[in-house]
Amino acid sequence: MGFFLDIDEVLSWFDAQDSYFNSMAKLDFKQYEALLKEDLACFHCGSSMKNMPALKAHLEEEWDKLASREKGKLERKRKFEENLAVEEVSEADVKRLKD
Repeated sequence: MGFFLDIDEVLSWFDAQDSYFNSMAKLDFKQYEALLKEDLACFHCGSSMKNMPALKAHLEEEWDKLASREKGKLERKRKFEENLAVEEVSEADVKRLKD
């Protein structure tokens, strides 16, 4: 039927399984309490932080480092391409002067 589904079929999905709220209400808090008490970890370097503000500050530093590296790469690439263009022009001038 394309994008449109029969309403009876959609309603049967809700009857077949517990709702999201019911499944979340059945979770055992003790099972997840240890995870909530663990230190937070940086996904990039793995260093651990005690709280969200510290992790946020650390991630901002990481992103700034990455941005400066990328900026440096782009600058080196631009200079390299400029040097290639200058060399090509110089070689063309030398050939033209020889002729």
